[in-house]
Amino acid sequence: MKNLIVADLKVLGHRLWTIPGGVFILVVIISLFPQVNMPETVRYFIISLLAPSLLMYELLREEQKRNSDELIFAMPTDKKIYLRAKYVLLILFGLMSLPAGWLADIISQIIVNKGI
Repeated sequence: MKNLIVADLKVLGHRLWTIPGGVFILVVIISLFPQVNMPETVRYFIISLLAPSLLMYELLREEQKRNSDELIFAMPTDKKIYLRAKYVLLILFGLMSLPAGWLADIISQIIVNKGI
């Protein structure tokens, strides 16, 4: 299962950081508009839900494009292990996005309080 997770991370490559970074920047920019009254819990929810789901979508899209899922199923690997690896990866992406939510909240509070 560890090898499947490492292979998935290699498939994502640089998108592993650009997708959550884009979601982070989007949430910070949206929260800077004075018309949008976005509480911090909504920021956390958007980042912790949108970033992992976009990463998993990108991973599944790349696997379908490269037909690597067919290669994995041709190996002596059980489908349950494959699905467990995907669920563990989704949980890992979700845990990685929580600090990004806290950081977005801190940055938006700093910018709003200084009146930039």
